Amino acid sequence: MKQILRAFLFLLLFTATVNTAIADEKANVTKQGTVRGRIIDATKQTLPGASIYIEKLHTGVTSDVNGFYTFSNLDPGTYTVKVSYVGYSPVELKITIPAGRTLEKDVVLNEGVELQEVVVGGAFQGQRRCPQLTEKPHGDYECNVWRLCRLVPRLQHR
Repeated sequence: MKQILRAFLFLLLFTATVNTAIADEKANVTKQGTVRGRIIDATKQTLPGASIYIEKLHTGVTSDVNGFYTFSNLDPGTYTVKVSYVGYSPVELKITIPAGRTLEKDVVLNEGVELQEVVVGGAFQGQRRCPQLTEKPHGDYECNVWRLCRLVPRLQHR
């Protein structure tokens, strides 16, 4: 009978000790938060593939085909977020992540970045200059790629 009592008391003591340790561990863990939202333009069109970057964490995501993004498992605090998309002005904003909660943050981007023209020039190996060269009014030269394609049998446009 004494052995059963001792075993029971040992089991009770062990259970109390383990529960206290687990409770202390849970108290020390901060609840992480989430931020999610949608990237749209001024006309409410979704922007799939927009880049969303948190500087402090050196991590980023891209928006899905419907413009939605999600950052999970973020420690509570304030972060600087940069949002960019080709052809639009980038946006930088500060967000505060609440502990154990989800922050909904939609971002509106404005058109504004105009891409510049790219001119590629060249000649075939052994050529000194382009055979279909035309002079532009401001002194530059331009090579007609379509005319060149007709000169080379494998590059003919169909």
